[in-house]
Amino acid sequence: MHSTSSTSPSTIEPAELARPSKDPELVALGRRISAQRRARGWTQRDLGIRSSVNVGSIGHVEQGAQNPGLLNLLKIARGLEMPASKLLDGLPKSTPQRAN
Repeated sequence: MHSTSSTSPSTIEPAELARPSKDPELVALGRRISAQRRARGWTQRDLGIRSSVNVGSIGHVEQGAQNPGLLNLLKIARGLEMPASKLLDGLPKSTPQRAN
């Protein structure tokens, strides 16, 4: 006897699977990094070279699509010649999510 699931696969839109919602903190952080980079007249490649962080990762972080992790955040801040705390101070606080 086969059991059936209470949720149908057709209830989840393909776009929801492909694009998880972006965390407001990561979006704000990415905007700050991008603004600091552009204020210096640098490309993402310039920042990648100065910080030793892959240019693809710089782009994803600036879009709020990737959590940079502590080490990359420190590298990016050093590349921008500023303390990491300046990038983090005053970011919006997200509500912690419970694990099921």
